[in-house]
Amino acid sequence: MDMYVCRIEDFSCRLEEGAALLPPARRERLARLRGTEAQLQCLCAGLLLRRFVGPVETDSRGKPFSPGGPCFNLSHSGPLAVLAVSPLPVGADVEAPGPARLSVAERCFLPEELAWMEEAPEERFAFLWTRKEAVMKCCGLGLALPPRSFCVLPGNRPRAEGMTYSLHTARWDGCTLSAASAGQDACFRPVLLGPEDLLP
Repeated sequence: MDMYVCRIEDFSCRLEEGAALLPPARRERLARLRGTEAQLQCLCAGLLLRRFVGPVETDSRGKPFSPGGPCFNLSHSGPLAVLAVSPLPVGADVEAPGPARLSVAERCFLPEELAWMEEAPEERFAFLWTRKEAVMKCCGLGLALPPRSFCVLPGNRPRAEGMTYSLHTARWDGCTLSAASAGQDACFRPVLLGPEDLLP
């Protein structure tokens, strides 16, 4: 599994140049966004797809896929946009530093996960939430898969939709990154890419 990372601020002076390289649907999406951060996240996601995946379509459940291409999953939060690429289904999520969202934790985490989170709420919330998101995205159901139906504590290999998932989580540039896979080890080493890698 490969995990590619962009610091969106590195592209702040290249927004128009980068947008010109994107397919029409993503250009339209970018044009509708308000706020520089959201625009740069969308730009970086589109440039990562262009470089490593190719044309993208959407399946009946709304999950993007590349016909004849690799499996992939995108995520962005705060300063980072990330793309996981794999020959097998993959889910990825990134969480920027911030306070623990206790209302989300209470709705989505199991009692044992909540108890584990108490020791370091901000760091452990990000750890648990990105792992939940990675599994939900890997199986293609998103929040239609109840996040309390599986456990993502360290050392766990959660089961969901009849599959057992490998999980890997890393801290990078202050953010928390997680990946999930049902068919391979989810271990990754983030690779940073800048404008010199993604723009002509």
